[in-house]
Amino acid sequence: VVQRALLADLVVINTAHPPAPGLSGLGSGLRSIIRRSSRPILTVPGKISPMDRALVAFDGSAKSKEAVFIAAYLAERWKTALTVLTVAQDSDSHIQDYAREYFNFHELKADYIIMKGPQETLLEIIKERDLNLVLMGSYSSSPMQEIIIGSAVNFLLREADCPLLICR
Repeated sequence: VVQRALLADLVVINTAHPPAPGLSGLGSGLRSIIRRSSRPILTVPGKISPMDRALVAFDGSAKSKEAVFIAAYLAERWKTALTVLTVAQDSDSHIQDYAREYFNFHELKADYIIMKGPQETLLEIIKERDLNLVLMGSYSSSPMQEIIIGSAVNFLLREADCPLLICR
């Protein structure tokens, strides 16, 4: 899959076997593909999604900026409604400036949320707002941090019942 991803624009994978929490998750085939793929990956659960209400998990990283770019495309072409969520330790409202400016430049509307809290906050917002697509950056921490702290990517692969578009 990783070798053939070079010839594609997007990799689509079923999330039947998401990475387990903790040390055992490091051996996951899906995790390995996500880490090594040179293209964005759309992971799909067993149910169909219209993908018309998207959450953009934004932390200011280069990978989350790619998610903003793709979200803008979806909003322009498919009229996808956008919600930008930043889960931060402090309530720094400037962290979303890039997303705001990018969407404003493209004359797109989005809801913006900055919250403190654990990874479960992402899932709460998805359910509360009935969102059916998540756009987010790929892994950003080291494997050791992933084991100790956990990974938002792995958590959503296990818990979310909507497609995830994971950006490089």
